[in-house]
Amino acid sequence: MYFSSFNALLLLLATLSGPSSGACVPGVKTWWHDKSIIDIQSPAAPDEVRRSRRYEVSVSPARTSRFQRSFVYESIPRNGNGKMFDPAQSGKQYNLTDGDGVTVEIDAGISMAWTQFQYRRDVDVRVISSDGSALGPASNIVIRPVDLGFEVRSPQPDTVVIRVPYQKSGARFSVEFRDDLYTFRSNGTDYVTEGGVTVGEEPKNALLIFASPMIPDDLIPSKTSTGTQVMNPGSLTREALGSKPTLYFEAGVYWVKKDGILGKDHIKLSPSTHYVYFEPGTYIKGAFEYTTRHPDFYTVGHAVVSGENYAYMANTIKDYTAVKDDRYSLRMFWHQSVMDNQTWHCIGPTLNAPPFNTMDLHPMNHTPHEEDNKVQSHIQDYKQVGAFYFQTDGTQMYKGTVRDVFWHVNDDAIKLYHSGAQLEGLTIWKARNNAIIQMGWKRRDVSDVSVKHVRLIHNRWIQPNAYVPSAILGASPFYAEPKLVDPSRKMSLHISDLVCEGVCAALMTMAPLQNFDLLVENVHFEKMHDDVTVRLGHSVVGMDAGENMNNYTPGQGNLTLGIVIRNWTIGGQRVDGTNWSEHQLGQVSVHPDFEGDWSIDGPAGIETFTLKSILMRALCRAPRPWLNACRPRSQALFRTQWLARTSHHRHLLTLAIETSCDDTCVALLSKDPDGAAILHYNEKRTSDNRAFGGVFPVIALAGHGATLAELVNESLPFLPDAESTSPNTITVRGRQKQKPDFVSVTRGPGMLANLSAGLHTAKGIAAAWQVPLVAVNHMQAHALTPRLVTALARGEKTAAGNGAARPAEPKRTGPEPAFPFLSLLVSGGHTMLVHSRALNDHRILAEADSAIAIGDALDKAARQVLPASLIASTDDVMYGRLLERFVFPRAADGRAIDYAYTPPRIRADEIATYRSPHGWHLTSPFATTRRMRYDFSGFGSQVQRIAEARPDMSEAERRDLGRDTMRILFEHLASRVVLALGNEEMGLRDVRTLVVAGGVASNRYLMHVLRAFLDVRGYNGIEITAPPVELCTDNAAMIAWTGMEMFEAGYESELSVHSIKKWPLDPTGDGGGILGAKGWVKRR
Repeated sequence: MYFSSFNALLLLLATLSGPSSGACVPGVKTWWHDKSIIDIQSPAAPDEVRRSRRYEVSVSPARTSRFQRSFVYESIPRNGNGKMFDPAQSGKQYNLTDGDGVTVEIDAGISMAWTQFQYRRDVDVRVISSDGSALGPASNIVIRPVDLGFEVRSPQPDTVVIRVPYQKSGARFSVEFRDDLYTFRSNGTDYVTEGGVTVGEEPKNALLIFASPMIPDDLIPSKTSTGTQVMNPGSLTREALGSKPTLYFEAGVYWVKKDGILGKDHIKLSPSTHYVYFEPGTYIKGAFEYTTRHPDFYTVGHAVVSGENYAYMANTIKDYTAVKDDRYSLRMFWHQSVMDNQTWHCIGPTLNAPPFNTMDLHPMNHTPHEEDNKVQSHIQDYKQVGAFYFQTDGTQMYKGTVRDVFWHVNDDAIKLYHSGAQLEGLTIWKARNNAIIQMGWKRRDVSDVSVKHVRLIHNRWIQPNAYVPSAILGASPFYAEPKLVDPSRKMSLHISDLVCEGVCAALMTMAPLQNFDLLVENVHFEKMHDDVTVRLGHSVVGMDAGENMNNYTPGQGNLTLGIVIRNWTIGGQRVDGTNWSEHQLGQVSVHPDFEGDWSIDGPAGIETFTLKSILMRALCRAPRPWLNACRPRSQALFRTQWLARTSHHRHLLTLAIETSCDDTCVALLSKDPDGAAILHYNEKRTSDNRAFGGVFPVIALAGHGATLAELVNESLPFLPDAESTSPNTITVRGRQKQKPDFVSVTRGPGMLANLSAGLHTAKGIAAAWQVPLVAVNHMQAHALTPRLVTALARGEKTAAGNGAARPAEPKRTGPEPAFPFLSLLVSGGHTMLVHSRALNDHRILAEADSAIAIGDALDKAARQVLPASLIASTDDVMYGRLLERFVFPRAADGRAIDYAYTPPRIRADEIATYRSPHGWHLTSPFATTRRMRYDFSGFGSQVQRIAEARPDMSEAERRDLGRDTMRILFEHLASRVVLALGNEEMGLRDVRTLVVAGGVASNRYLMHVLRAFLDVRGYNGIEITAPPVELCTDNAAMIAWTGMEMFEAGYESELSVHSIKKWPLDPTGDGGGILGAKGWVKRR
């Protein structure tokens, strides 16, 4: 087995360090255990800790390379004990009809490793494979939850470095490798290795990282206080625990024995003890039971509390054997006689290998209803790993708070049985048993419950099941007979911001036993099961849906279901009133008893955006103080005049919407028969994606929901005033305005859900105004933008003379590009060189080989080049724009920038490796080929290696690196333009213009490089034109212009059209290009 020299050094150091020693540099603390075992088959000795056989982890303050090792623990199914029935009889095994929850995991070699450290600053977490096997490249690595957006790099094949920003809530995440996944497949009864349906994917060698904030000083008790019992590592006995108010566990390994046997006892605290503190690096093999009556009792510290020595379902009244008892099987944190006035405070522990339910605070005065238990709890930074057994659930959710937790569970994760529970920031890794959120088993009376920001990173149910629901939301049938409902009781719950990664099961499997007042909103599934064999995606409420899926309860018709679902998306497509049912997108079946008793709607804040809703909002609401206030609701709110359009040729006016990515854009554009255009309104709002270091689809979609209606509302007063005799008018704030002749909107390409937000809005407006819809191609709009600029220049005087319109903002930047022309479309998502032959004929000559576009490449390089202080000071996550400003700061006196650029005269100069005076070098993409493709995939790694090798790089050197990075990337763009122009077979002899469009077209250095490059290669006769900066990035003005050109050419869109994620331009390729999309209508 191969070990790198660095790993060998780590192993040597491990043998020399002190017991459970903690390592610390300012702002970071890690720890280590001397005695450890690397073994996936045998139990660990009492004084040993199982260490990962796969991973070594070290932590450093960010950008300092002061790495210190952090112990990587490992949990394995059954803990090496086999099917141990009795810890005292190693050869005796249980044989359970339903099994113990462990199925294929042992044969598949599945394990779960984790490490924990404390931090109070940004850190770099370095992961190295213990055997030297490859972990990288960075594209092989997935961080879950995916919306954390952490920066990941792979400086060596066996090494991964993750930048973890400091946050007060800490960070808990899974580091996963695409080439180390196990696929769980089900035939509807069991997991199978062949055939069946894929029900989940999980790492074979899981690695979890728990970055925790320091424990506040006021929660760390004094070791010298007379009220503190200090515990030293070793064997624990009840006598040694004593009866002092505080137990202080020093770092090290502890275990519990009875009569010399492990797993035959647990830590039952004295009634006088109410405070338990663990030093970082404490590892305790035993469960805790409190008996105190103190109003507040505590469990505090970054320790591991492990159930690895216990038998499955360890029954405390049957000598800890594997016999299930819902009341007396062992909990890892337990109180069996809690009082209503007591509160448990739990901060920091990691629970490993629980044998049964993980935490319960049973009341002294028990009633049949859990909600009668008035105990409170506050749980924070609580982690659970190695929960391979059945019944290993999340904590009970009592009145109080649960925040910032990570739970690996094989039973219901979130149990909503108590009023007043407020939950936020839960990351769930789910195995096969029971629902994520459980609300059933009994008739309940629960209120004031909130669950928000849940991230389900894995799930793998085997089959649909009503009794142990295979769904996100579950309400199991009554556990006893007869099965009765209680109309006098009600559950009032609010669940929001839940994301399910990977393939997801049903949204809900519920047997209503009492009334519900349940609001579920902002739920996003990456994808959902849609097979017709296992049918894990089928939601069933109050119905008998066949084998194992009977959720019907007699008398349920007397209940109010009261479920409201808002903004549920699957793969970016919204589930609403048109597609929710069993054989449609949502796959929901609700018993007819509840018809009209529940609803499913669109995104909160966007509502449904159909027919009149958007206009009623716009015409009734005044968002600016200079607009008239709304009329009272008792008065007429909607004053559109429904008049037929005239068909004769005249001035045209359109309202346009663009929502393909994170910009919410609305524009009003008019055009006269002579080709002059006026931009009456052109505004955008960009969603705040700073926390994610780039565009995050869910946040972008929420941004559209928050601002699109307001922008439409804001635009309407800028509609041109209508002549008194005009038949096509609408009334806006009491004034007659021209009604647009049609509505333009982006249909694709882009993020599907985001596109749909704009498209649905546009459909509603078009239907309400009774005007056509023109749904256009986003990339076509970028290519046509210079034509818009020319038209605006022609209409400038007209705009200035119209009192109802703003002066046109853009200035003319180049000649009108008549067809044919070349289009270089460069943005964060696209890199294409296109031969634009006609309005709907754009032939692709070259495009990017990989998913990385030029804009993305610039952003990634900029994150390496820009000083950290500069990145921290900006609100913009498009770092490429910031890179240009950093490299070429504008002179205070407004002088032109001296780019000091010398273009390569011949291709040999262009592709030569650039060697910097600073000692580093850069190689051009595709240096060895003339293929008509672009490739930016490896260039960022070159820049990253330079930046990592020179962490103390001066600002001047950073500017040099940034300039040469942009130069080489831009010369790569220019090279394919020159190759195309020089290739007679491409038919570009008549081309006289190169249009540069897209967000990167705003880069002035790019325009300078292109001009100089073409000139020196003999193409000085090619005019290069690009829109002004404000029209380079996504905007609705270009959508309005494209809609205008398409409408004048006789094209409209059916109201049934849907968004298109990928919509190629080229009519010769798959899909037939722009006109190949279904839904176009050609006017005669």
